[in-house]
Amino acid sequence: MKRLFFCFCCLLAVLESIPFQSLGQQLLKEYGVSYLREPSRKLTIKDVQHSNQFRPLKSTFFSFGKDTSNHWLRFEVENRGLFSKEIIVEIVQPYLDSTVFYIADNQGNILKKVAEGWKTQYKNRSYPHRNFVAKSIVPPAQRLVYYVRIYKKYMHVTGEIKAWEGNTFVQKENTESGLMGLFMGFLLTNFIISVLLLTISKDRLYAYYALYILFSGLSTLMITGYFFTYYQQGFWGITGTEAKTLPLLFGQLSLLFFIKNYVLPNYRLTGFIKYIWYLALSLQGILLILINLLFLVERHSWPIPNALLLFITFSFFLPVLTGFYLILLSLVHKIEPQAAKTYLLGIFPMLLYSIFSYLRNLDFFPNHWLLGNEVRNLCFGFDILVLMIGLGYRYKALRDEKDKQKRLAYENQLKLWQEKERISRDLHDNVGSQLTIVSSGLDNALYLAEQNQLSSNNLESINQNVREAVQSLRDTIWVTHQENLRVVDLKIRIQHYLQKAFLDTTATKVYFNCTAEATELSSAQALNTFRIIQEAVQNIQKYACATIINVEINQKGRILYVKIEDNGIGFSLKDIDFTEHYGLQNMQKRAQELKGQLSLQAGSIQGTVVSLMLPLDNPN
Repeated sequence: MKRLFFCFCCLLAVLESIPFQSLGQQLLKEYGVSYLREPSRKLTIKDVQHSNQFRPLKSTFFSFGKDTSNHWLRFEVENRGLFSKEIIVEIVQPYLDSTVFYIADNQGNILKKVAEGWKTQYKNRSYPHRNFVAKSIVPPAQRLVYYVRIYKKYMHVTGEIKAWEGNTFVQKENTESGLMGLFMGFLLTNFIISVLLLTISKDRLYAYYALYILFSGLSTLMITGYFFTYYQQGFWGITGTEAKTLPLLFGQLSLLFFIKNYVLPNYRLTGFIKYIWYLALSLQGILLILINLLFLVERHSWPIPNALLLFITFSFFLPVLTGFYLILLSLVHKIEPQAAKTYLLGIFPMLLYSIFSYLRNLDFFPNHWLLGNEVRNLCFGFDILVLMIGLGYRYKALRDEKDKQKRLAYENQLKLWQEKERISRDLHDNVGSQLTIVSSGLDNALYLAEQNQLSSNNLESINQNVREAVQSLRDTIWVTHQENLRVVDLKIRIQHYLQKAFLDTTATKVYFNCTAEATELSSAQALNTFRIIQEAVQNIQKYACATIINVEINQKGRILYVKIEDNGIGFSLKDIDFTEHYGLQNMQKRAQELKGQLSLQAGSIQGTVVSLMLPLDNPN
């Protein structure tokens, strides 16, 4: 964003080097423009010609305040060449009630008079143009004096007077039309992008942004007088001169809703800001009604009270102040500080332009080309561009968040499936096998009962297998009901299992050492570690004929080490077909699920060592 703002400043610096004085100002600066204010509105052109009340105008830009006076401008153009010159005078303000051009020769004779106002239809104008234009021919070695009378009722009269040579005026029109077309094309592109984002995301924020572009672009066209013919006579009871206020009003409303949803998403307004919010919205509704009623004021020439003018001004400025208050609220409470900063960056050039334009209108300093329509459009385009970039990042962030949620949901489903598979395998490998033994024992008991050979030892064996199955089921339930547990909990379970496993024998010494009691494990890590130890101990009981069993659990860094060692008869690894030993296969699978490594060291004399290295950074 900072680079974008730097590029904007560089563009202004480049524009500063362009000789804009040639754009309608060179002729007037050479001869100067004088100004006369006429409150009585009774002076004739002869009275004006003989008046000595004219005073020099500081620049070609004029600001005449809010009154109902006639305002006169006077300047002269001398043709020092050998051929006649076509001179075109333009008043850059399309919404004047009355504009009268008087063109006089050296002796004061009026050669031409052009009287027009904003109600004058294009086909009846001396020169069909959005602004008021008067054409004249200055003969060689002759001088013409131009008098322009300006009148605008109840409005702050601002504008600019420019004088052109004929061919220069045509070039200027082509340039202005091209720049305006480029600007509107830029707005249209952003409008289409915002509509596409709205269609994809279903986020109403993009709807407010699209409406803001639409109404602001339409307001720019109407304020500068483009397409004036389409609304000149007004519609729905609204006069043509007031119609230009409608898109500005709707643009402000769209911007207000955009700011609220951009810098305060899902934020509930309360207290003072809530009342300010609804007051700003209500005043916009009242303004809409007033605009529809202003045609009655014009039709009957009713006076407009100053209080009403102040109310209208306040109603227009309140949404702007409310928007900045929402931005400040977002920054202070850190709700969406990045969005607030983005908006402030985008609006900063336009804000500066508005402030300096207002100060210029109050004659605090002279006019400058940087306060022209082209720079205003550039500032507005910069605001639109920055906001579009911000919205693009917002859309990308929301899309990434949705993708992340989908990915997490998929991972959770995968983890759930893996957990179900783990539990199923555990029940099958332990409880299932033990229940199979119980079933076989019961079949054998029934057979012995029929042969009258059933003894208590047979029933006790079946009972022992049932107890082991129940204990395996409890172990599985205990582990799966824990999200995270410590090694000390696993230690207690292993101690309990070893005590029961070797309860009936004194020939085997079992040693168990654990030095990582505070380490946290996931349920999957705890269950698989317990089952690996259980499988290894059962294999020792069945095949090793060991007299010493040593079980150790310790931690080095983020690795948990588990070792089960015996001094039994051992076996040769070369002679073992692992595909036929489901216990060893299950131990390997459990280690792989934990991203760990299981190693087996065995010999025909020195016993067997089962080692497990379990990374603690992979809890699942």
